[in-house]
Amino acid sequence: MRSSKIVPVVAIIAIIAAAAALSGCGEPAPVVAYSKFEKAIKDGDLETAWSLLSSRRQEDMTHEEFLKVFGLPSMQEAMKNMPPADIVECEVEGDRAVITSEGTGIYEGKTSKTSLVLEKGEWKLESSPGP
Repeated sequence: MRSSKIVPVVAIIAIIAAAAALSGCGEPAPVVAYSKFEKAIKDGDLETAWSLLSSRRQEDMTHEEFLKVFGLPSMQEAMKNMPPADIVECEVEGDRAVITSEGTGIYEGKTSKTSLVLEKGEWKLESSPGP
């Protein structure tokens, strides 16, 4: 069962990797939520980061597991050193949003999409970036 917990961790790391340069999207509400998540992770504010994940994403990993994994010194260091992404598009349709980004640094040439969902009036990170 332990390996099943790796997928949510990798998914959250992928979200962080794509979240660095979100101002290119004109700062719509989903981008603001995404930027807050990225800043919270980089600052070690894991309670705020957790609160910005969708209920679906929170079901993938318990709160305690999230704090344990992302509180590790090696994970904190990795998050602080994550290269920024260039946001190329932000599409909002009703209660759903998709942010498209292109990687930089070691992720150059890779494009990813991240979904956000509006839950109880707040934008939450829903899916990890994918090709």
